[in-house]
Amino acid sequence: MADSSQSSVRNYGAVNADVGHDSDSVFEQPASAEPGDEDKKMFSSRRDKLVFLCLAMNNLFVSICFATMAPFFPTVAAGKSPYRHSHPTAAPSTAAGATTPDLDEATSTLIGMVFSVATFTDFLFSPLVGKELPNVGPKLVFLIGCSLVSGVTILFAFVDMISNWTVFLGLCYALRAVQGIGTACMFTASFTILAGAFPKSVGMVTGSLEVFSGLGFMVGPAIGGGLYASGGFKLPFLVTGSALAISTTLVGFVLPRAAPRVKQERVSLSTILSQPRTWLIMPTALLCACALGFLDPGLGPYLAEEFRLVPSKIGLVFLIGAGIYAVLAPLVGFIGDKWTTRPLIPAGVLLSGISYQLLGPSPVLPWKPKLWRTLFGLALMGVGIAFGLVPTSPDMLVTMREAGYKDSLELHSALGGVMGAAFSLGEGLGPSVGGLMAGAVGFGAAASVFGALLMGFSVVITLGTLLGVFRKKLSSSARQDAADLEESTALLSKGREERTGKPPPALHRSLSQTRAINVDLSLLPSPPSIRRAKSLGGSLH
Repeated sequence: MADSSQSSVRNYGAVNADVGHDSDSVFEQPASAEPGDEDKKMFSSRRDKLVFLCLAMNNLFVSICFATMAPFFPTVAAGKSPYRHSHPTAAPSTAAGATTPDLDEATSTLIGMVFSVATFTDFLFSPLVGKELPNVGPKLVFLIGCSLVSGVTILFAFVDMISNWTVFLGLCYALRAVQGIGTACMFTASFTILAGAFPKSVGMVTGSLEVFSGLGFMVGPAIGGGLYASGGFKLPFLVTGSALAISTTLVGFVLPRAAPRVKQERVSLSTILSQPRTWLIMPTALLCACALGFLDPGLGPYLAEEFRLVPSKIGLVFLIGAGIYAVLAPLVGFIGDKWTTRPLIPAGVLLSGISYQLLGPSPVLPWKPKLWRTLFGLALMGVGIAFGLVPTSPDMLVTMREAGYKDSLELHSALGGVMGAAFSLGEGLGPSVGGLMAGAVGFGAAASVFGALLMGFSVVITLGTLLGVFRKKLSSSARQDAADLEESTALLSKGREERTGKPPPALHRSLSQTRAINVDLSLLPSPPSIRRAKSLGGSLH
C-alpha cells in the first residue's frame, strides 16, 4: 500500500486512468512524512522525467513566442502610425536595417502597450484559471494555454497586412490579450502539475523550469531578429508559432492522462489571502518580477550615453542578470527544498536592492560611473532575484500546509493562480514604472529609489518572518500547557471519583471549557502547580 501511495503521489496530474487510485489518495501523505527511497531523487522514474520534459519544452517555446517580436515589431508598428511624418528625423533600427520614424511620446506609449497588455490579462485571468482548473483538469488546461499562445502567434504574422493604424493597433492588443490568457492557463497548470508530481521537490523543479523560461526569453529576440532579416515580418511568427503547435501536439500524446478525481476541500482566493504570510510573499513576487523588467527602458540608453556601447554589446550586458538568474534558479530551489525558504527570501530582496544602488551608481554614493561596477551590479541583481523570487511559490505551499491544508489539486491550482497573478502584475509594471522614473529623474536616481524600496521591504519581510516564528512558538506553548492542564484536571477528577463515586461538577466544567476554548497563557498554572496537581491526583487514587 505504501508503494502504491508513493507512486500515486508522483503521478498526480499526469497519471494513467488504470492506476487504481483516486487523485484524493495522491495527497494523503502528510507534508512532514519522511521521504522513502523513491523521494531521494527528484526524478525517480521514467514518468517523472517525461512529465518534466514536456513542461520544460513547452515553457521554452512559449517564452520564445513572447520574445521573438521585440527587435522588429516597434519598427513595423511605427511605420503604420499616422504621425510618422510629424518629425523629419529618423533613427536607425536594429532590425534588418530599417528606419523608425521619430514619434511623439503618446504614440510610442501605445506601441509599448502591445508588449505589456499580455502581462495584465495574465494577471487578471490567473486567479480565475486557478479556481476553475480542478473542474477541467491540469493537463487539459495546460494544452489549452499552449494552443492559445501558438495560434495567436501564427495569427500575428498577418497583422502586417492591415494598413489602418487604429484597426492594426486594436487587433494587436486583442491578440496579445489572448496570449496573456494562454500563458495564465499554461503557467498555472505547470505549477499545479509540478507541485503534485514532485511534492518533496517543488522548489527544485520550479527553479529548473525557470532555466527554460529564461532561456526562451534570452534567445527569443535573437531568433526573431534573424528570421525577420531573412524572411520579413511573417516568418518569425510562423516559425515560432508552428514550433509551439508541434510541441503542444506531441505533449498532448505523450503527457499521461490524469486519474479520476474525487472533489476535495475547496481552497478559494480568500482562503489564501487570509493567511498573514501571503501579504509578505505576494508583494515579494511582485517586486522581484518588477525588478526583472525595471531596467529595460533605461539601462540601454544609459549604457550607450555613458559608456558609448553599441547595441550588440548592450544586448550582451542585458544577458548578465538574466543568465545568472536562470543558472542559479535550480540551486536556490534545491536549497529551499533541502532546508528552508524563509531566510532566502529577505536575503535575496536585500541583495537586489543593493545591486540597484550600484548600477547608476546611486547619487548618494561618492562614486563616478564605472562600467565594471554596473556589470557587477547586474550580476548581483541576478543572484538576489534568484534567491528572492524562486522560493516564493514553495514558501506559500509550506504556509498553507502549516495552516492545516493538505496537498490537493484545489490547493495547488489556487496557489498557482495567485502567484502567477502577482508575478504577471510585477512583470507588467516593471518596464512602465522604470521608464517613467528614468525619464523623470534619470536612470541612476530611478534605480537608486527602486533599490531603496527593495531594501526597505527586505526589512519588512525579516520582521514579518520573525513575528511568525514567535507566534508559532507561542501557539505551540499554549497548546502544550492546555494539554498539561487537561491531564492534571483529569487526574484530580479520577481521584475524587474513586473516593466519592461521582465526579465533581466544577472539574467537569473545567475540563469541557479547556476543550472548547483557547486557554489564556496568563491563566495557566505553572509547571510546579501541574506537578502538585498530578501528585494530588495520585494520592487521592
